[in-house]
Formats: sequence, structure tokens, C-alpha cells
Amino acid sequence: MRLKDFAEKLGLSPTTVSRALAGYPEVREKTRQRVLKEASRFGYRPNSTAVRLATGKAGAIGIIFDRSLAYQTAEFITGVGRALVARECEMLIAPVASGSQDSDIEMCDRLAKGGRVDAVILSSPLAGDARITSLLEQRVPFLTYGQLPECSDHAWFDIDSVGLAKLATEHLLDLAHQRIALINGPQELAFSSQRHRGYREALAERALPYDTEIVANGDLTDENGFVVGRSFFEQHPRPTAVVTGSTTSALGVYRAAKACGLIVGRDVSVVAHDDRLAYLRAEHMSPTLSATRSSLHRAGMRAGELILELLAGRPANEIHELWPANFVQGQSTARHHGRRSH
Repeated sequence: MRLKDFAEKLGLSPTTVSRALAGYPEVREKTRQRVLKEASRFGYRPNSTAVRLATGKAGAIGIIFDRSLAYQTAEFITGVGRALVARECEMLIAPVASGSQDSDIEMCDRLAKGGRVDAVILSSPLAGDARITSLLEQRVPFLTYGQLPECSDHAWFDIDSVGLAKLATEHLLDLAHQRIALINGPQELAFSSQRHRGYREALAERALPYDTEIVANGDLTDENGFVVGRSFFEQHPRPTAVVTGSTTSALGVYRAAKACGLIVGRDVSVVAHDDRLAYLRAEHMSPTLSATRSSLHRAGMRAGELILELLAGRPANEIHELWPANFVQGQSTARHHGRRSH
């Protein structure tokens, strides 16, 4: 059934029907409910092209994410898609190279000026992200998955990166570890600086020194976890514990420990952040991984819900959500007794 035919059956204009089905706030709730009920009765599903013509909307959300976080972001995008599917809203995926703000700004401009999307989700923003200024200038509704100091005027949603890094470090400090290494994400990403802050705060509160020799930034991959972890374990004295940014990088740290003749959970303790990736769970690792935990899939769903709320008219400065992370004890951490620390 065409949109025009369905609208005629209801005695409404095609524009009103399209806006009712899309949840636009200017359509009265009584009318919207009637349209939804009749759409279900007739088995009507709107044609995306007709909806765009009737509403002047693209019917799509753009998602810009850092290519270096592709494995993790896949879970996030799946969650966003789950939130959008009920509204028959499409996604336009735009991976960008880490730190390449100029090309990223061009991407934002193309999305905005081309009318290809109605709103944008910017995942893992950079510190001092110029793309935010560009999106504000283009007057494109957008939400950042990541909190920044300059976030007060636009919509954002985030996991408490400061809190989760502090929680992980405090767990190791409570087990009498003092030389604790940090393997963090790319330095230019906002969440990396926030995790770095949480790590330093935990050390400072126990009057422990901060040592740049056991802090590293890079891609949160198995390979980087192995290379950096091995370089740490070859130091004298070596760190007795490691906080790392993801389960994938923790897997590399596990391999590095084995290559150096160390046993995780006895000679060295490891804590990571578990995004609840479908292919790698902390509880499935050997030994089971002690981790802060927050589902990227659920985060994506919430980001999708919030961007739809933004499009429905909710003020951007009211959409500020910060989720805490939980801590789950595994077998990868143990009390430090001074054994094999040199």
C-alpha cells in the first residue's frame, strides 16, 4: 500500500501520517495512536523514500567512530541499530582514522550539507574535538558517546571512565600492589585521558609516585597488549600488576606474561575493562579476568534511544547521562607478597 492510499483511508494528509509514524511531537498523541493502530490493522509499512519526501527527513542516523576501535565499536553500533529498528531508521556508518580531525570535519560537513542524515552520533570523541564545533555550526542534531569538558551545550552519554580506572587501580592497591602499570587507549581520545586521570587519582590518594615508565598509550588490541606488556615485564624492577583498557589488550598481556615466565594471578595481577564483547568475555579467559564491566551493546542501545529523543524535540542540554561501571572479581588478581618483583 502506498503512503498516499493509506493516508486517504484515514482521511489525513501523507505528511501527517509520516510524521505520526516517525513520532514527531507536533502530531497529537490521539492522532498518532490512531495511525499506529490502523497501520497495524492494514499491515502498512512506510516506504523510506516516501517518508523522506513527505517529511523532508533523511530517515537515517550517521555514526562516526574511530577506526582503531573497530572491534569494540561493532558492539556499540549493533546496540544503536537495535534501538533504531523499531522506528525504521537507517544508519550511515563512517569510520575515520584516529586523530585525523581535518578529514573528520569534512565527513561531518558532507553528512550535514548533503542531507544524508537527520542526526549524528560521534563515538569516542577527541580531547578538544573540532568536529563538535563543526556540527554545532551546521545545526545538525548530534550526541557524543563520550563526555568532554565542553559538553554542557550538547547531548552526550558516557560510561564513567575516571571512575572505572580508579576502581581498577584501587582494587590492586588494596591487594598491596604498588608498582602498577597502565596500558591505556590512544592518547588523543577523551576517554583515555579520563582513565589516566582515574589511575593517577588512585595512586595519589595512597601517596604513591606516578611513573611514566610504566604508562603506555596505544590501540587496545591483543598485539599491542603483548608488545607493551612484554616491555613492562622486562623492566627491573618490573610492575607487579597491570591495568589495561580492554579484554582484547588483556589477552595480549596474558601472552606477554607467559612469554616472560610469569603466571597471571600469581606472579602478576591483571585488571581490564570488560565491554562485554560477544567474542571475548572476562569470565571465559584463563584465569578468569578481574574487570570493571559495562556493556557496549547496552550503551549503543541507550545512545540510539537518546538520539531519537533529541530528534523528537528533547532539548540537547537535558541529555547528559553518565553510567557507572561495575567491578567483577576474577582469578587474575591476587595479593602481592613481594614474590618475583625484581
